[in-house]
Amino acid sequence: MKEGERKQKGANSKNTPSQRAVGGIKRYYGRDLAESTAQKVQSNDIGAVIEQISNSYNADATRVDIITIPEKGLFINSDDGVGMSKDNGLQDFYRLGDSIIKSKPYSPKGRRRLGGHGTATLVLKKLAESYEMKTKRDGLETVVMEKFEGDIQVGVELKVIEHDCDPEAHGTTIKMHNKRFQNPDWINLKKLAQTIRMELPLLPDFKVYINNEEVLPRRFDSKNKFKIEGIGNHMGNVNGWIYVMDRKVPDGERGINIYVHGRRYGDPLAFTDLAKFGMAIASKTVIVLHADELHKAILLDRGRLSDDHPGYKELQELVEHNLYSIKNYVEQNKKVNTIKEMRKRGLTAARKIVSELAALDTGAISRDVNISIDGVNESSTPALYLPKDRKIVLYERNPMLNVTSSTKPQDYCNRTQLAVEEAVALHLADTSTTRGSEIGNFFLERNKILEKLAAERLERESRSKPLHPQKVYTAAEFAAHCAYSLGGARYIMNNEGVNVPEDCNVVTGSEITSLQDAAIGMVPLYDLFNSYEGFEPIANYIEKYHEIFSQNSTENTLKPFIINMSKKDSPCYFVERAFLGEIAKALKSEEFDGRKRNAEPNSVFLYMGMEFYSIEDIANLSSGMTLDEVRNIINDASQRDIEIATSKGNHYRLSDFVSASQKLRGVDYSDNPN
Repeated sequence: MKEGERKQKGANSKNTPSQRAVGGIKRYYGRDLAESTAQKVQSNDIGAVIEQISNSYNADATRVDIITIPEKGLFINSDDGVGMSKDNGLQDFYRLGDSIIKSKPYSPKGRRRLGGHGTATLVLKKLAESYEMKTKRDGLETVVMEKFEGDIQVGVELKVIEHDCDPEAHGTTIKMHNKRFQNPDWINLKKLAQTIRMELPLLPDFKVYINNEEVLPRRFDSKNKFKIEGIGNHMGNVNGWIYVMDRKVPDGERGINIYVHGRRYGDPLAFTDLAKFGMAIASKTVIVLHADELHKAILLDRGRLSDDHPGYKELQELVEHNLYSIKNYVEQNKKVNTIKEMRKRGLTAARKIVSELAALDTGAISRDVNISIDGVNESSTPALYLPKDRKIVLYERNPMLNVTSSTKPQDYCNRTQLAVEEAVALHLADTSTTRGSEIGNFFLERNKILEKLAAERLERESRSKPLHPQKVYTAAEFAAHCAYSLGGARYIMNNEGVNVPEDCNVVTGSEITSLQDAAIGMVPLYDLFNSYEGFEPIANYIEKYHEIFSQNSTENTLKPFIINMSKKDSPCYFVERAFLGEIAKALKSEEFDGRKRNAEPNSVFLYMGMEFYSIEDIANLSSGMTLDEVRNIINDASQRDIEIATSKGNHYRLSDFVSASQKLRGVDYSDNPN
């Protein structure tokens, strides 16, 4: 060594503290380690029972019996497994950690053992104040008794007693004592059974009974069932099924159930946030996954998997990728099913209206007419009646019967019935001998059908539910009696179409009768918006058209078809039932502003209703009325202050005449020569 280096080393040695050995230090276990671990392993009674059943499975048991005897404060767990003896298995049962499963992962029968943390004895402390364990193996019955006083003590020797027994006998029975067992509700046996069937491998050679009732395995099935499988560097081979059920799945089953060697681990709802895939997925999905390579991700308490484990993260990506695809499929399938269900309801509604039309005795149609849906061909009319073939065809591609995601079932049923009514009216118009245009004949026939149906329904409902003048009726009863929608009845009550106190939710029979007499052949404005698409939200359109109709312009396009039936200050509009479809079309027209007819209405029937006709023309257009009948309606309407607009002195507006005739329907004009 050079001189300079020796000097430098000497200088450094002077600055380095002297070092000396002072002995060693050992890691030791605190007295409460076993107790703390016991609390960590299982925080609830059901989990502790599941651990005991897992031990029976590992011992090659074919049957496990869980028995509760409240009157004696007993809880018994018994199996027919291989059993234990002091020299064979018993010490392993009482070992904390160093589980035998790590060195012998398979049982003698070849079962992949569950668990692996060496905590079998700790769950006894969770459940019992004391216990007695009897286990039989190799011709010996071994008995161990223990009473828990304070914390579990490691290293304390437990007394073991042996007896000779039948050499063929095997199995283990643990009788646990606790004062709380005297309460029958100390454990929820129904929930215990549900947990057993979800968490443990119930097999033909491994069955569990609770108070002699077998816990049957949970089998999932659904028409929406999807295979899921994948391979990862850390998660290994994964396979399973995703079930999207028709109904909400109960807690304990819903979510992502991960099985490692046949046992479920982790919280099914904690694996990923199912809500981000939509409520149809979140509330109705059960996922069953088998991921045996995730055994290293199992935490001590079994209730969680380590989300830091790389295999856990790989599995999350696999599941979420599949769920996004399934979400799109389910949404598309829902649309298809919605259309199918809508068609089914539409056919039911069509058959109902055919039955009602047949009951009118017009001879135009019979109840045995076949109704079908054509979803391929386009047609200018929503329905076609073919009497020779005894068939009605509904054309789904017609805008009136087209089903969209926003279509309401009741709206579709209403439109289907209207399509059938118009198809029958068109047939009657084609065969009519009444003078007039083809369009005019159709208008008349449809009007007659609507009036007859309305009268028949009203009469039928009145017969089934006669009103008492002094009795009060709810909005729902009001709606049913008058054939309005529930919203329509509430619209009338809220907008003072009946004379009821403010904020009152009932109406008297006399008020209903009075309204019916005044509004014959009409429906509340709400029901117009409720029956046709394009008026959502209804409340906004109610407010809009209240303002337009209140302008009271003499040139108001729809004035002849709308009447304010309010008895107080708030407007309560009714519209002519015979012109319902035409009014809806006009209101949806962009040109309609309610002030003047600056563009022709988009319905020829509405246009006809607004025109003025002579008494002779009205007689021809109005279901074949005589001239005297038309004159009597006009005269009586004048005497009762029912307005019928006139032009040139002897021409009358058709819509006003229709309205007046509906209001005065109770009078038989044929017997009045005046």
